[in-house]
Amino acid sequence: MGLLADRAKTIIASSKISPVEKNILTQTFLTASCDAETAAREILDRVAQDGVPQEEALRGLKHDWYRVLELLSTTSSMDAGLLQSLLRRDKGNCCLTGATAPGIDARPFHVISPALLGLWANAETEDSTLSCLTAYLTPVYAQKLYDIISDTSSGGRLKNALLLSPVVGETFSRREIWLAPIFSEMSTPGDHSADETQQYGVFGFAPEDDPRERGLKDGVQLFECSLHTDDLGEMPLTSRFLLQVHGYLARAIEVNDNEREVAKPWPPGVSQLYWHRRWQVMFRVIWRLVPAFIRCWVYRQLVYRGHQSSISEIVYSLPLGLYAKFCGDAQGEPAALKLLEKHAPTVPAPLFVDTMPLVADGKPWLIMTGMPGQRVDEVIHRMTYPERHQLADDLAHAMASFRNIPNTSNFLIASASGSRLQDPRASTGGCGPYHTEAEFNRQIARGREQDLMQKLPHAYSREHQVVFTHADLFPSNILVDAGRLSGIVDWQFAGFYPAYWEYTKAMRSVRHAEHYQAIFRRIFQAQFDEELEVEEYLSIFFPIWGPKEPDARSL
Repeated sequence: MGLLADRAKTIIASSKISPVEKNILTQTFLTASCDAETAAREILDRVAQDGVPQEEALRGLKHDWYRVLELLSTTSSMDAGLLQSLLRRDKGNCCLTGATAPGIDARPFHVISPALLGLWANAETEDSTLSCLTAYLTPVYAQKLYDIISDTSSGGRLKNALLLSPVVGETFSRREIWLAPIFSEMSTPGDHSADETQQYGVFGFAPEDDPRERGLKDGVQLFECSLHTDDLGEMPLTSRFLLQVHGYLARAIEVNDNEREVAKPWPPGVSQLYWHRRWQVMFRVIWRLVPAFIRCWVYRQLVYRGHQSSISEIVYSLPLGLYAKFCGDAQGEPAALKLLEKHAPTVPAPLFVDTMPLVADGKPWLIMTGMPGQRVDEVIHRMTYPERHQLADDLAHAMASFRNIPNTSNFLIASASGSRLQDPRASTGGCGPYHTEAEFNRQIARGREQDLMQKLPHAYSREHQVVFTHADLFPSNILVDAGRLSGIVDWQFAGFYPAYWEYTKAMRSVRHAEHYQAIFRRIFQAQFDEELEVEEYLSIFFPIWGPKEPDARSL
């Protein structure tokens, strides 16, 4: 993004509008526009109006953006003559799939609703809305859009129409799928293709459990299709430009739904539906009296009937409110959960149930209880600022409890079991344990010590208290129920680390998400900013994995 876009983002971020309103203006208007600098100029011009408060100006832009999307969603009828032309051009079949189901006729659909012409027809009353659309598309593309959709000739109307099956057409009209030309850039205003056949990729947003990226900009290619006409003069193909505009606007698909969702109260909490921890402990005591081979058989049956987590292939959700996780290190996460249960029982963490080799390789699986709630990354968009502050305070309270867990091992810095650290930031294949913080510092900066000292001479100048640390407070590991903290999961990297490690690890994991960073800044304030500066510098060399610990024989 350019300078104007950065200024616009800063203004939106610093304003007092709600988080979801900021997301709408930043992501679905500014970032998703054809040219971010043009869209940014519209934002800056509006907030610079004399006598208009900044928040009012931004909400006015949001209202105009909603008006654009409303007009785009308006269905306009087609006359019989246009329908006959479409049937001849597309031979009666859905032009995306090439066929329709038996007994179901393909129907005509506009690419861009002609209702949008009302912005030009009523320019005096719709001036700000037209300005919003023009800023989103750029003036050149807005004019070309008008020229095409206002063409009332038979050929002109065919350029804004597709023959689609009812299901495909409704999905296309909701902008849940869109077409993108294969091996082609955005058409220029003077570019008119003379090809009788044009190739497109059909794109859509991946479902939440799809391992592919659900990116705002690109989506996922679902399949390819060809648009064909036998006579370009009499029956021109659908305008490639209009299809590309439709694709740009598809990026705003969730803009209305998000704000409506935020306006609703949180659904009733489910925490009360889970067994009280006391009953879970009693069940575990009784269950552990059952012979191990029977327990193992039961776990295997539960895994067979359970399902794999959508975010981790080593975690399975089981019936009876249990989870199974391949832990590799039998003393890693199980040891952490045992420490939490003994020394910090108020921390909302899973309860350790069992470890058991469930597959032929004999490596252990951790069996634990599930936790109520939704992942923060699934609901952060609907959390208000007071709710985010409350979440930060709840996390701070939980941290204050587990950071007091005593270290009874023979090492200062070690995993929960007193053995090697498994945090991949510290080392690619595990490292430690360490008797001193200086040893730990040498490991996490290994091979870059000289560069670090030249860049940041103050690095590692302070000694820190060593505390029990989760070490992976990524948003997907934090659960909320009815807007309040309900669970902290995934303790496999937990152990005893310098006091700043929780903060710097969390901030690194959300380095591109200011709304998450604000939560951790509220918890830790500015007490570890120097350490964060060091970690940010080292992230240039170790963006994900830390340096490999050398073999002891090479030291």
